[in-house]
Amino acid sequence: MTSGSGAHVIMATVVSPNTGDNTAPEYPKVPGYEIRELLGKGGQGSVYRARQRSLNRVVAIKVLDGKHADAEEIRQRFLDEARLQSKLHHPNILQGIDVREHEGLWYFVMEFVSGTAAQVLLAERGASLPLAASTQRIQNSPI
Repeated sequence: MTSGSGAHVIMATVVSPNTGDNTAPEYPKVPGYEIRELLGKGGQGSVYRARQRSLNRVVAIKVLDGKHADAEEIRQRFLDEARLQSKLHHPNILQGIDVREHEGLWYFVMEFVSGTAAQVLLAERGASLPLAASTQRIQNSPI
């Protein structure tokens, strides 16, 4: 990860590190992982930067919000996303590593890529890609 500056996002709201608040945040407990930083929040849950203890590597962990844990349809979409992402191998797609449930907490572990979020870059540059161009790029992607 880059040192302390810049914001990160994965599928959601950008969360800036270094808020100046000295209160230790309360992160979820995920067996085998040490959660270090909240990266972003979305409709289904939150994404964190973590260290996988067994391999001493940095990963991203998407945690399903507790309010959705009993919602079968949302939980199934979460699992489907994790399973699909673990089968895709492409340089522009994060590799899925694992998906599990522990004491009612559903989580999806994926590779972590450091850098500035595309959402932040677009906001800073005042640029956007028109819908037609975006759709064309997606259709032409070799995945």
